[in-house]
Amino acid sequence: MSVKNSHIRKPEWCRIIAVLVVLTLMLIPFSQLYVMAAESGECGENLTWTLNGGRLTISGTGTMTDYSDARMPPWYEMANTITSIVIEEGVTSIGELAFFDCKNLKNAVLPETLKDIGIRAFKDCSSLKYLNFPSSLYSINESAFENCVSLNGVRLKEGVVVIADKAFFRCSSLTDITVPESVNFFGMVVFAYCTSLIRADIRCPINKLPDWTFYDCKNLVSVALPEQITEIGADAFCNCDNISSIHYMGEDLDSIQEQISSDSSGTKTVSGGVVNWDMSEEINGSVIETNDHKTTSATSVTETENSNITTTQTVNYDDELKKVTADTYISATVDNEEGLNELAVKIDELYEEREKLDVSGEMTVEIQLQDVEITGEWLSQYAEKDIVIEVTAESGSSWQIDMNDVKEEDIKKDAVYSMEYVMSESEQRGGIETDTVYKVNFVKETKINTQVGINLGSDYARHYATLYQKSGSSSEAIQNVMIDETGKASFAVANVDNKTDYYVGIDASGVTFVNATIPKSLSSEFGNVYENSLPKYEITGRVSKWGITGGQFALYAGLAIGFIIAVVTVVMIFVNKMKSRRLQEAGGAPVQNAEQKPQKISKIKK
Repeated sequence: MSVKNSHIRKPEWCRIIAVLVVLTLMLIPFSQLYVMAAESGECGENLTWTLNGGRLTISGTGTMTDYSDARMPPWYEMANTITSIVIEEGVTSIGELAFFDCKNLKNAVLPETLKDIGIRAFKDCSSLKYLNFPSSLYSINESAFENCVSLNGVRLKEGVVVIADKAFFRCSSLTDITVPESVNFFGMVVFAYCTSLIRADIRCPINKLPDWTFYDCKNLVSVALPEQITEIGADAFCNCDNISSIHYMGEDLDSIQEQISSDSSGTKTVSGGVVNWDMSEEINGSVIETNDHKTTSATSVTETENSNITTTQTVNYDDELKKVTADTYISATVDNEEGLNELAVKIDELYEEREKLDVSGEMTVEIQLQDVEITGEWLSQYAEKDIVIEVTAESGSSWQIDMNDVKEEDIKKDAVYSMEYVMSESEQRGGIETDTVYKVNFVKETKINTQVGINLGSDYARHYATLYQKSGSSSEAIQNVMIDETGKASFAVANVDNKTDYYVGIDASGVTFVNATIPKSLSSEFGNVYENSLPKYEITGRVSKWGITGGQFALYAGLAIGFIIAVVTVVMIFVNKMKSRRLQEAGGAPVQNAEQKPQKISKIKK
């Protein structure tokens, strides 16, 4: 007797496929889906803008729209939420009033295609600290950076042609400036009221130093003027009484000396001859000292083609305790590895001085990175030293490392250390009990003790921020902190990884100053509470060798086991049915439906 070919009816195939689809879907983690809230629109004929998580991104090609007092930018009503700006390659201009009064803006990335910065484009951006001006830049228009009181480390590159009136007016943190030879229009009042300015090198071939150029630059020490200058404008050096030397290479030395001295009562020395202020050479600025019998401070500037380093040393004497403390603050903008090495020389020099004096105090190094990264090899030389290193990347991400808490064996010398992150807003809460949540993803994995600064904007100053990490289908609270007066939340973490989703919630349920870390800058307001809330480094995002966290591994392993059990069950059911059918067909019995019991096969007589 022949056995017929086995087959399965179509309805049964459909049922089996449906079961397999459902089981496959089980591999998707049961996580809360976050919907990213973003504002967007157009800001030029071929330009668009997107605001998400405090970052304003300008994309496209061509020029940006020029705005006016009657027609402000579309993001103006949200200006206080903007903490960083990224202008992508292809954009050729920044429009008039584009970023006016973005008080919480800390960092802006400018493209190499940028040619023009419009009138009042960054005016009143009081938190903006650093800018990397591209070599393509042609013009900086009137009041472009007026009243940017935190701006420092400005490095104008050859190629700039126009610096208009009041371009850097009232930039009171600016310590050093070089005006390149390429400039052929240099406006009035450009650096007036730059009260921290120590050194200025004017290289552009102008015949007259414009009116009010350095008006009320009280700390200006050294100035270099081009040989073409024959006239000093009205009040150009008014109230610049700390100038010790003015370098001039022209033929009108006596006239220039007389004109400058008439500006104020201070003594000005104008020296002739060739000045060795070439950018390829190291420049040591003069030192200003002030003494009120309790505090003495000295500030100096060092600039090369690779870096700009400002150093402030402050010595405090406590009459009551008869104690001397010395604080050292170094602010550096570094462009490359050579710049980092130059910074290392300066740090070593000052650290050795402190060791010799054997005095207590803080040493803080603030680094603005431009097209360079911090490597483990560079970082390891400061392991277990009493130095705090604060790093700000071009993206605006910032982090702080107390090197006293880091052992050399914990640092991988061939690694790149970065706490750069991407932040975006989340509309849905996902179990986090608060109304405002930001999603944070780190770019690299970092496994040393670090305080990462999340810029949330000064509107949230003295509110509370909670750091969460995604753990399976829920979010695990890691640490609570109070947001400082600048709008930054600093979380102390011992490890982060780029495969974990982190979240920051504002004013989460139950969080108060009792269970939150208080920032040092607010210590005087909170007294004993601050002393009892020193940061404890929390280990986050434990990563397995498969690239997932422990919680994710447990979840995925459970799902995989469940899936395997389900698949095996389906396969066994299928195999049993096939065996039943073969038995039925072998006995000549008709094929039954799955719901029917197999019939008994009787013996066949000859």
